[in-house]
Amino acid sequence: NLLCGELLKLVDGGRSQRTFLYIKDAIEAILLMIDNLERANGHVFNVGNPDNEVSMKELVELMIQVSFNTCIS
Repeated sequence: NLLCGELLKLVDGGRSQRTFLYIKDAIEAILLMIDNLERANGHVFNVGNPDNEVSMKELVELMIQVSFNTCIS
């Protein structure tokens, strides 16, 4: 929608939070689980960086800013 100049739809006003990480870090986490199957089996892992948490509204605002700056350049 952003690329087409249309409104972006946010669930719950964009209050939900997400964390992002480098793919390399995600792969390392998976490899650690594989290397420790007996300990990891049956557990749920949330791999993320709590220091890099952002609301969906903040992310959309950043995307709009980056898109706008790219169009101007």
